[in-house]
Amino acid sequence: MSSGTFWNARTSGRVAAEWAVECLLVAFAGVAFFGALHAVVIVPIWNRLAGGIPQALIGAAALTFVYRRLRHTARVGAGVRGALVLACVAWLAVLPTTGLGALLRWMGLHGRHETLELVGVLGVAAITGAVLARLARLELRDVIGCSLATAALVTSMSGPIPVANGRRPILLLVGFLPLFLASAVVLALAHDLFQHRPAAVVSAPDR
Repeated sequence: MSSGTFWNARTSGRVAAEWAVECLLVAFAGVAFFGALHAVVIVPIWNRLAGGIPQALIGAAALTFVYRRLRHTARVGAGVRGALVLACVAWLAVLPTTGLGALLRWMGLHGRHETLELVGVLGVAAITGAVLARLARLELRDVIGCSLATAALVTSMSGPIPVANGRRPILLLVGFLPLFLASAVVLALAHDLFQHRPAAVVSAPDR
């Protein structure tokens, strides 16, 4: 193996490890923040939070992907400011699917055709992610990635929040904005910590 190939493999492995750690931190932070939010707005569910970790990992992966692409393309800056942008984008991204869910409930169609409803929700989420990515002037591959990430984020939230059911679900939706912000701050801090860590020096073999 040449020194260049070895260096690329090592760099790719380091990036993958950093991405995985960021996802884990955001997932566990998100679970904790959601537990607090749910306890305040609806009822405490502390003894059931562990069951939500797989879903949280899906949402964390989506947020991490979008944040890394926005940072890589210089669409957001470092630190809390970049985290604020990510949180606002994530919250805005779930609003159209929330509106669709509310419309279906208002029309009495919720639950009648679950497969079609699921396809519709994920379709709206994907389109929303693509539109937001285009507004940020990202490349096509990032538009596709953000589209899939938005669908994954909505999936991690178990679909649209049923805001048509009353005041508490509405408060839960509003509460997701500070939840996204807190999770984004954790992500931004972890990412910046990795960026400031000196890379290991690999010496090329003598020829």
